[in-house]
Amino acid sequence: MREGANWEIHFTEQGRGDEPPPWFHNWHGHGIIARIENSQIEEAVAATKLPVVNVSSNTVKRSFPTVASDSDAVCAVAAQHLLERGFRLFGYCGDVRFDWSVRHEENFRRHLRDAGFDVRVFDSEIGDAEDWPREQSKLINSVNFVILPSPVLSRMPGAPAMKQLSCSTGLCRVGKYTTKPA
Repeated sequence: MREGANWEIHFTEQGRGDEPPPWFHNWHGHGIIARIENSQIEEAVAATKLPVVNVSSNTVKRSFPTVASDSDAVCAVAAQHLLERGFRLFGYCGDVRFDWSVRHEENFRRHLRDAGFDVRVFDSEIGDAEDWPREQSKLINSVNFVILPSPVLSRMPGAPAMKQLSCSTGLCRVGKYTTKPA
């Protein structure tokens, strides 16, 4: 941003699979920074003929300049950090709907497998987000198969959900070892 420039920033948080927001087609900006997660967003952004920077690591058809994290590097650092702290049991909470989540799972598992360890995986599936009781049940079952305390690398929405679910169902005590009640 230039000092003194007239900038208009419009931020709308949406679900990753959502269509473009209703106001988008009537918006008259000079450039777009967008999290392009699906073909509807991709088509709407491309149709503007404006300069675009994509801030999603999701795979899209068009070649937009992109700013995204390096999944392999993120997972290497995460695995190294956890191993240096003496953890030996690991979990990953992912979401199969998103390429970046699948890449994170593959990279995290590979880095830990190369170090001689396995990773237990929980993946949300299409439809889970619309059926919280089903996803909650799946989360509880995934927590039950992980021997606690164990670190769980998680996609952004899953981390708070896993922690909240674990604590609200008595599977952990914040600030103490994570344990399943007897």
